[in-house]
Amino acid sequence: MNQNDGEKEPLAPESLNQQALIGLILSVIIGVGGLFALPAIQVIFQLQFFPAFTIVLVIELIATAGVVISMFRLHREQHFG
Repeated sequence: MNQNDGEKEPLAPESLNQQALIGLILSVIIGVGGLFALPAIQVIFQLQFFPAFTIVLVIELIATAGVVISMFRLHREQHFG
């Protein structure tokens, strides 16, 4: 904000959407966990590398979509009166 424009700064930042924040955190946890899941998926489901990698890729794409959607919904406007 320029000090010469005469407008006051808001006292508090915009309110965060708590559901979007929780979704963002969970998506990041799933995404990070998916990075280390390839060996476990191979052992548990007795899969070769490429089928297990495809499962991890789908997990990462879902986590990425969750992050993007949560970021768009993170801030919400408050209306008073």
